[in-house]
Amino acid sequence: MNNNNNPAAAPRVLQVVPALDQGGVEVGTLEMARYLVAQGWGSWVVSNGGRMVGRLAADGSTHLALPLHKRNPWQLLKNGIALARLVKQHKISLLHARSRGPAWSAWVASRLTGVPYVTTYHGIYGHEYWLKRVYNSAMLRGKKVIANSRYTLAHLENTYDIPPQRLALAIRGYDETLFEPTRVDPDAVKKFRHDWGAGQYTPVILLVGRLTRLKGHAVVLEALAQLLSQKWQAVFVGSGTPEFTTELQTLTAKYGLTERVHFAGGKPETDMPACLMAADLCLSASVQPESFGRTIIEAQAMGTPVIATNHGGALELVDRNITGWLVPPGNANALAQAIKKALQLPLNDRKNMTAACRAWASQFTTAKMCAAELAVYQDVLGRTSCAE
Repeated sequence: MNNNNNPAAAPRVLQVVPALDQGGVEVGTLEMARYLVAQGWGSWVVSNGGRMVGRLAADGSTHLALPLHKRNPWQLLKNGIALARLVKQHKISLLHARSRGPAWSAWVASRLTGVPYVTTYHGIYGHEYWLKRVYNSAMLRGKKVIANSRYTLAHLENTYDIPPQRLALAIRGYDETLFEPTRVDPDAVKKFRHDWGAGQYTPVILLVGRLTRLKGHAVVLEALAQLLSQKWQAVFVGSGTPEFTTELQTLTAKYGLTERVHFAGGKPETDMPACLMAADLCLSASVQPESFGRTIIEAQAMGTPVIATNHGGALELVDRNITGWLVPPGNANALAQAIKKALQLPLNDRKNMTAACRAWASQFTTAKMCAAELAVYQDVLGRTSCAE
């Protein structure tokens, strides 16, 4: 259903993102768009396009195309003028920018049309140099600045001079309609384990994330090299540049792990619940703090314990020693010890941890995130319902 048929009285939100290909920002955009439609609001998204556009349209939102992935100043201004025309054409009530380049264009459109805009901080941007702070400032000019985690909120409070009343919190979450263990096909779980070369009783250690230095794959390999006497199979789900992938595979061979570490390639988005459920342990080994770690929560929602590095948003996503463990970033020895402890858990302790994981994760849901963002929209628009 196209939301252009919504009643004229319903508020109309236009989310502004660079593209709709892949990533947490893009997933959050689609989730909020779907939620808006369900609430009776009008939902538009403007971006350079991408493979997620079909999903957006299927959920009832309208996509508009602009080259928002381009970041040179002249293009940002052109995009802002074009965005202003779209705001007027579609009678948009509110703009929501989710990254810095589009935020500048949203600011221009807001100034030209008088339509307010809000922003969401999905990550921690570099702010050491004055030029970066100027570029970042587009994210601070909206009526409200939304943080995607308590860690991000603290960063905004400590780094920028923003009045507290202009800050809001909408913690990212997992899609509880998708990441539900009872809905997973057991055969899909078995297939993942078979494809990974894991036997029925072989513990699977899983790391989901792009193959980049920041995600800590090299640290994981160093830790696994200390556990060759243990029974396990490790899986890296994610893609990266050919150069870095080769570098990791060379390191895998150096440690004698070639037969025990499986590079599974790109993220199987449609099967992520089964993928996470097929694992016995999920790792998040980022060597630099991240604002949030969606996979940390998604794994726990599927009952899979996690080991994460104790910085950034991960600190608020793991119930230490109850749903998983936290280790110092970049510390292969500590990671190895935590993995060993997890693999040696008695069966009853493992079952208790599985139940604890699911209960803990339930506080971080997409519905709660979307409701928090909707409350920001209502506050900015001065509304208490979907229509006046």
